[in-house]
Amino acid sequence: MFWRMVLISTLIPLLELFFLYYVLPKFFVLFLTVITGILGALLLYWQGRRSWDQLNRQLDFGETPTATALNGGLILIAGALLITPGLMTAFLGLLLLVPLLRMLVVSFLLLRFEVYRHRPKSGNASPTAGSDTFDV
Repeated sequence: MFWRMVLISTLIPLLELFFLYYVLPKFFVLFLTVITGILGALLLYWQGRRSWDQLNRQLDFGETPTATALNGGLILIAGALLITPGLMTAFLGLLLLVPLLRMLVVSFLLLRFEVYRHRPKSGNASPTAGSDTFDV
């Protein structure tokens, strides 16, 4: 697993550098870098502020802001991806700032957490149909 991560973390930047150096014109790369930075910073500020306000509203009304907290966490991850050098990381960061895509990721995570939360622990529960008995 370690060597896979090392390979991924070195191979993707090398492929990016090759792509940027040999395929795209130099001015376009500079333009894309500046536009990605400006657009990412604006979207990050706007989406983060909106998520923070929604989180505070839900807390004020006594609601549990699970989805909003996950949404804010994804915005934070998007910000980290945007400030990480590289075209692929900037692209993934911008994708996470799109509300519809972020909503899909939050829905998936909530479903995944819900399934994990209701899964019986092995050895503690006896999953007999129609029975409410538990092994001790």
